[in-house]
Amino acid sequence: MEKKMTSGEIAEKTGVSQKALRLYDEKGLLKPVGYTEGNYRLYDNESLAVLEKIIALKHVGFTFKGYRD
Repeated sequence: MEKKMTSGEIAEKTGVSQKALRLYDEKGLLKPVGYTEGNYRLYDNESLAVLEKIIALKHVGFTFKGYRD
């Protein structure tokens, strides 16, 4: 079984804030794969790959309407 990461863990791996993760979720860009019993968002390796693509797109100038770092 693949280990799931909390929003804090995936944020630390990528340097993205947890607030940004919540905004990506609200915008439908990066949905959690599940939730803990305490209602914390969980992500997997596929989520990590998607987040890395979002980061790369932002670095080359793409913006997400309504979102600011």
